[in-house]
Amino acid sequence: MRYALGLFLLLGTLMQVGRAQVVIERPARVQGPEEVVRQGAAFSLIFSNNGFGIGGSYLRTLGRDWVGFLSLELGAGKDEKEFQFVVDYFGNTIIPGKLNRLLLLPLQVGVQHRLFRDELVDSFRPYVLVSLGPTFGWVSPYWNPSTGRPYDPIGGLPHGRAIGGATLQFGLGANFGTNFRSLQGVGLLYAVSWLPTGVELMMESPRQRVFASPQLVLYFGRMW
Repeated sequence: MRYALGLFLLLGTLMQVGRAQVVIERPARVQGPEEVVRQGAAFSLIFSNNGFGIGGSYLRTLGRDWVGFLSLELGAGKDEKEFQFVVDYFGNTIIPGKLNRLLLLPLQVGVQHRLFRDELVDSFRPYVLVSLGPTFGWVSPYWNPSTGRPYDPIGGLPHGRAIGGATLQFGLGANFGTNFRSLQGVGLLYAVSWLPTGVELMMESPRQRVFASPQLVLYFGRMW
């Protein structure tokens, strides 16, 4: 009798366990940057062998690891032979043998591809990028014929002329931070601008058609 009662209780317990529903709570999936934000705008500071430049860009998420962008930059083109001297106590400078100044305004369309998504945390998001587009150039005289002294960087602009070309950029970059709506990053790029007609920047130098330089770029912006 005791064995029968024990068997009955055991069967009843097993039936209750079989009916019970076990609920396993899965941890909430953390959203990636491309799921939190879709587009954004950024301001950039550019440092290169040609000096200082600025830029702005519009970004758009294209997929899990892809971002497209449209950028517009403003910088200078220089000859490798240029060397600047300070000529007085007021900080005025002169570049011996210089004929013209060159401003470059490249309009770029490009893509970024994120690297090592599964190996690195989202607070450090490295990527590779490539971009290509037309370039607007403005050539202005360096010397002021009425004074015999150089124009200041703005004074010679009204006497300049426009030229056209193309620019290619490629390199590595990274965005930082866990707040995906705040864009902060750095890029190590190489930019090559090609001007078919060429520009004579220095005396006794051939017309220069290719302007190439590494660039250090700092990005600041907002995503939404």
